[in-house]
Amino acid sequence: MVGSLLPDALSSMDAAEHLYWRRIIQSAFSRDSVRGHVENSAAFTRAQTDTWQTGDGFRLQSALERLMVGLSLQEFTSTCEIGRLEELNEGFKAISKAAVSPLRIPLPGSLWARAAKQRATLETYFGEMITAKQGTSGDLLARLATLPEAAHGGRSLANFLVAFLIASYGTTANTLASACYFLARHPEWQDRVRAECLSAGTPELGLAPTDRLKDLDRVLKETLRLLPPVFIIPRAATRDTEILGHRIPAGTFVAAQIMLTQRLPEIWPDPDRFAPDRFDPAGRTTGRQRDLLMPYGSGVHKCIGLHLAEGQMRTIMYHLLTTFRWSIREDRERAFDFSVLHCFADGLPVRLDRLPG
Repeated sequence: MVGSLLPDALSSMDAAEHLYWRRIIQSAFSRDSVRGHVENSAAFTRAQTDTWQTGDGFRLQSALERLMVGLSLQEFTSTCEIGRLEELNEGFKAISKAAVSPLRIPLPGSLWARAAKQRATLETYFGEMITAKQGTSGDLLARLATLPEAAHGGRSLANFLVAFLIASYGTTANTLASACYFLARHPEWQDRVRAECLSAGTPELGLAPTDRLKDLDRVLKETLRLLPPVFIIPRAATRDTEILGHRIPAGTFVAAQIMLTQRLPEIWPDPDRFAPDRFDPAGRTTGRQRDLLMPYGSGVHKCIGLHLAEGQMRTIMYHLLTTFRWSIREDRERAFDFSVLHCFADGLPVRLDRLPG
């Protein structure tokens, strides 16, 4: 959907080329790497949230976006210029929003023109970082920088990295904001999960759900069901096939509507209701439901960073719930901006209060 803006994105590759580049970045998502990233997430989150201003009108989604931009840069490039997080976030968002623009030429003032300008700025920024990393080791950026020229296959490393960072930070930030929105809309759930977190002490929050935070994990699953970070997955048929009696010729553009399949009433009772207890193992969740919950995609293009994302979301939500209380106006409309990644068009203003102690 942003192919001409990000032609070197991993998501735009297929077959052997996709496998080649996926293996290159796999090192950033090994079990040990993910554990280290999640541990760093806790310290980084504490430092950033210490600066958050309490009171009315705090734009929670915007703050979470800046937090996740900083975390992604720290994890994959070992560099995080705190003063530039807002600028980088706006650049990434401009490119994402251009994906739904019907006008795909850079006319002055258009979404496409702004995205093209931001892409050029970001490519310069990350291109300089890649050059500086040559001859070093230790993170994904260094791994990319040491690839011989022939290994690029004509791909721009800077363009590849811009696309990778958009995917890595945007999906997690939006899911966190959505979970916070639901907990503000359902304060009984916010109180319930906060009590669970406070009683858990300081549990291991890393690579897998913990028995001491069952309610938190149910809230995150229900958030991902109702508002998957990528709600439509575009694909092209590589060969002639047939789906439910419909012939699909090779080359046909198809799209999996994740948000719709995760709200099918015959699979999900009362599908539009926020009901985290549907994921209680003793409840009504069925194997068929588990198979149809796929917010991270499926197949060879399944999100490579899903375990990191889950660990980060668990860690950040634990910190937010044990540090703050937040609420929204009862008359607030959702105000979603459905571009490539859904988000709150107004930055999700909330009343934010710091918990005593």
